[in-house]
Amino acid sequence: MTAVSANLPVTVITIGRNSLMGLQETVASVRSQTYEPLRHVVIDGDSTDGSVEWLRTHANQAECMWISEPDAGIYDAMNKALIHVDGGYLLYLHAGDTFVDQDAVQRSMAAIGAASPLPDLAIGWSRMVASSGTPMPYVVGGATPNALTSAHESTFFSAAFHHGERYDTSLRLAADYAFFRELAQRDGLCVLRLETTVSNFVFGGRSNDPSYDGARFLERAQVNANMGDSTTAATYLRIAFRMVTRSVVYRIAGADRAAELFLRLACRRGNSGARPAPVHQVLVGGSSPG
Repeated sequence: MTAVSANLPVTVITIGRNSLMGLQETVASVRSQTYEPLRHVVIDGDSTDGSVEWLRTHANQAECMWISEPDAGIYDAMNKALIHVDGGYLLYLHAGDTFVDQDAVQRSMAAIGAASPLPDLAIGWSRMVASSGTPMPYVVGGATPNALTSAHESTFFSAAFHHGERYDTSLRLAADYAFFRELAQRDGLCVLRLETTVSNFVFGGRSNDPSYDGARFLERAQVNANMGDSTTAATYLRIAFRMVTRSVVYRIAGADRAAELFLRLACRRGNSGARPAPVHQVLVGGSSPG
C-alpha cells in the first residue's frame, strides 16, 4: 500500500458514557490499525457502568490516553478532546463505532498525503450497521442539500484547520449538522472526497430512536433558520409528519427493519448523502477532490 508522505500523525477521538461494550469494540478496532503514527484519545463522561475501571486496567495496554469527568454532553466532550490533538489529522470515532478494516486509516491517509494541497478535511463513507451488529448494504457520507457530509465518523480533519473550530454546545442533537452546514458555505475550504468506506456506524441510541426525532428535527430547523432558510408553518407540519411516520414504522417494523427502510428511501431520493453498496465492498467509487 502507498506510504503517506511525512507520516502525518492521526489522532482518533472516542467519546462515550456508559457504553462499556461499545468502548471495548472501538478501542480494539483502533488498536488493530496498521497506520503509524496513530494516537487514541478517549473522553469518558464520568461513566458508572465499569468503563472507567476497564480503562484504568486496559488503557496502557491499548496505548490510548483517556480522561473521565462530567461534561455538558457529547459536543462539550468533543470540544474538550481537541486540546489533546497535536498536529496531523483527527477523526471522531465514538464508542461502538469501528473502522471497516485494519487498513482503513492507512488507505485514507495515503489519499490525503498524495493530495496537493493537503485538505482541510477528507470525507469518506460510513457503513451502516444494524443494532444487532449486522452490516446493512448502505453507506452514508455524501453531501446533503444543506450539509457538507452525513458521515462525521468517517471525516478526517486537519488539526491545524480544526484548532479554531468548536461545536455549538447550545445544541443537544444537531451541533454536528450545524457544523457541516456552516462549512458548506465557506469559500476556499479544501475538501478531499475519499471514495472508500472508512468506518462502521452502528444504529443505536439517539441516532435510531424516534423519541428523539422531535428535538433533532426542531434543532435542525433552528439551524437552517439561523442560516437564512425560511421557516413557515409548513416547515413544522413536515416535521410533525416525519415524526408520526417514523414512530409508526419503528413501532410496526422494529428498529433495524425501519432503519433499513428509511435508508432505502433515502437512496432513492438521491440527495440524502446515502448510497446502496454491497456489504463487503470497501471501494465506493473513484477518489476526487471536492
